[in-house]
Amino acid sequence: MRDPPEGWLPEGWQPSAKKQAQWTTQEFTLRDALGTWQWYVLWAILFLNVTAGSSIVSQAAPMAKEISGVPPLVAASMVGIISIANGAGRLLWAWLSDGIGRRNVFLIMFLVQAGLFFLMPRSGNSRYSSLSVSSY
Repeated sequence: MRDPPEGWLPEGWQPSAKKQAQWTTQEFTLRDALGTWQWYVLWAILFLNVTAGSSIVSQAAPMAKEISGVPPLVAASMVGIISIANGAGRLLWAWLSDGIGRRNVFLIMFLVQAGLFFLMPRSGNSRYSSLSVSSY
């Protein structure tokens, strides 16, 4: 793979004004980036996402069994669903960021996750909690 010649655009392609507004000609070195507050906010969001995601996925099945009383098979299935949602989310957020911008996507992701992490301990038991595990 090679970079195209300077200034090359696909034939007939005209970026929208919204896309052009997202472009920047300013290039940052690592030293320049470390001098901005955005670097630290993005780093913190990434750190929290990775830490929370790894923690949740690694403990999803035991948490589901303990908190809601679901049978082991249901708890294990939840891990599979979480993994599929994780993969789909990577595609969704990337697609959405092309439409509304990277900064807006990071803000939305952070707010959604903060809300979900706030609600998670307050969630009620599932329908399985009143059933005996021996019935499975």
